[in-house]
Amino acid sequence: MEHPCSCGQVFEDHMECHRHIFEEHADNDVTGDCVHCGHRREQIFAGNGCYICYKFAPNLDEHLAGHYRNCTAKHAVMECRFCPKQFKTVKEVVAHEQKNHLAKTGVRKPTAVHKCNECSMGFISPEALLSHYQSHVDLNLLHEKIDQLQSRINAEVGECPFCRLNFASRKCFKNHLLRSHWLACKSVSNMSLEDIKSMGTTTTVDDQKGTVDQRSDEEIRKEINELSKMAKVHERMRIVTEEMKREVKDEIEDDGYHGNY
Repeated sequence: MEHPCSCGQVFEDHMECHRHIFEEHADNDVTGDCVHCGHRREQIFAGNGCYICYKFAPNLDEHLAGHYRNCTAKHAVMECRFCPKQFKTVKEVVAHEQKNHLAKTGVRKPTAVHKCNECSMGFISPEALLSHYQSHVDLNLLHEKIDQLQSRINAEVGECPFCRLNFASRKCFKNHLLRSHWLACKSVSNMSLEDIKSMGTTTTVDDQKGTVDQRSDEEIRKEINELSKMAKVHERMRIVTEEMKREVKDEIEDDGYHGNY
């Protein structure tokens, strides 16, 4: 039996359809319904979302036990995360935390803690956010250009070309780029591979023969830093322009004029 999501993707397993909605869609996303049962992400989170690590769990009790167990022994007990009390079951420790700790502090289960830098849409996991960025830029082409940029400055495989931090995994590296350097990534995405390859080179004429002078790594890094700064300037200009448009529209409506602008 097939289990389709209203976005068009189809899954052989009902739980995998729920996992897809949980990780790929936002709360109240009308394109993210399980056609089989009608559940959206908020409902799926209630039954299969871990409020500690925000991951999808087919068996939530078993998953939570991994967070609460004080050891891996057969008769391990469940320890409260906020006080020394111990309990025999997951349900007991969860009920204790909700009643004695979380309710008092007003803590609620977060559902969308990973925000998109472009549209502010929230997602439950960094993996879902990374997938969402594909709607704004061609991620495959962007990372091809980032690889070329790393090559131009002799950066290591997991070294960020913008801030020079190193990352052990490719996934962490990609998440860092989009989370911390989104504006710079947008600028790079608008450049051609040829433009990136030519960064740090100048062409001079010597006796009617073309020669290429290579600039230092430091000069290339300054060029990249300037690229990031210009991206931020363009973004601020865009925000100011949008604010001015809203102010003009409000003034026109205050004067009694209405319509589409």
